[in-house]
Amino acid sequence: MKTLAVSLVLIAIAGVAKTPLDTAKKLAATKFDGWTYGSSASKKQVDCVQFVLAVLEKETKRTLKKDVRLAVLINYKFKDLSKSVEKNDAKTKGIQRAVVDILKLGKVVEPKKAQAGDFIQYWMKKKDGTWFGHSAIISKVSKSRNGTPQAILYGAHKSLGKIGDSIFKLNLTGKDRKIYLCRLK
Repeated sequence: MKTLAVSLVLIAIAGVAKTPLDTAKKLAATKFDGWTYGSSASKKQVDCVQFVLAVLEKETKRTLKKDVRLAVLINYKFKDLSKSVEKNDAKTKGIQRAVVDILKLGKVVEPKKAQAGDFIQYWMKKKDGTWFGHSAIISKVSKSRNGTPQAILYGAHKSLGKIGDSIFKLNLTGKDRKIYLCRLK
């Protein structure tokens, strides 16, 4: 037991990341310290998909190729993004598509099995029928009073104006949302 405690202390001191969540927090405290939400690196800004890409590159210990970067960033020309999201177009799955289908370094995770450290790309339907999306790393998972899985997300959030935990709990199921989760192997 004493050896385990010493090992855990040494791991903490060394700053070794054990999950993508640990990696994300370490990147936020180092590379992205003081950055705000936005898409201009020259202004020390980072958006949700750029941050998730940085975490994935740190986790895989390499600069990712163009096809993977495009997938994470969802940097494609869509004729109609909302229709693509509605039809579950693979290109709208972001980080899940990159990790599972292209890199083959992870697996799809069902919302009821989500856990801290899982990557997420989600889309929510607005009242006007269009969809908006966000990408992050799951920080905490809980259940609502009716048993719906919910998550606090860690990442670059427009609502926060910076990197951190989301100020809301995201329901991981519902008819007005598309949830794409994955876990690195």
